[in-house]
Amino acid sequence: MFDTLIEKLNNDTYITLETTPGHSPLFAPTCEKIAELELDKYVDGFSTTDNPLAKLKYNALFAAKMLQDRFNKPVIATMAMRDRNKIALQSDLLGANEVDIRAILALTGDPATMSDQPRTKGVFEGDSTLLLDIISAFNAGMDYAGKTFDPSA
Repeated sequence: MFDTLIEKLNNDTYITLETTPGHSPLFAPTCEKIAELELDKYVDGFSTTDNPLAKLKYNALFAAKMLQDRFNKPVIATMAMRDRNKIALQSDLLGANEVDIRAILALTGDPATMSDQPRTKGVFEGDSTLLLDIISAFNAGMDYAGKTFDPSA
């Protein structure tokens, strides 16, 4: 699935449908609406947003997994630095990798002052380049601290 994504990104037009779920504990209605409108037939894949404008939304990685399973198309999952430190980012990436969420759009994130949650503070341990560095380390088989992953642990 992701080989096709990479090939199309390199050589062709690639159309994704960006999904931004509502302020809800359920993402299934979004999948149902896509299926009802047959939007999946017009796109090569999907993208999921990660709390845009610092507003509380359904988790982008879980939404990506649901879309990918339902429509059998790759999903580009957005990850914003605003809400996670290095440990949380790495933890999310480990889980995403195991459930085959392999395409990540790394963003710094909107300022927490825009949030719909009172007195929210952003966790800006770095910007999107830090997330790209973490992903690069993971692709090399180690965590950001340089420790090699042990798949048998």
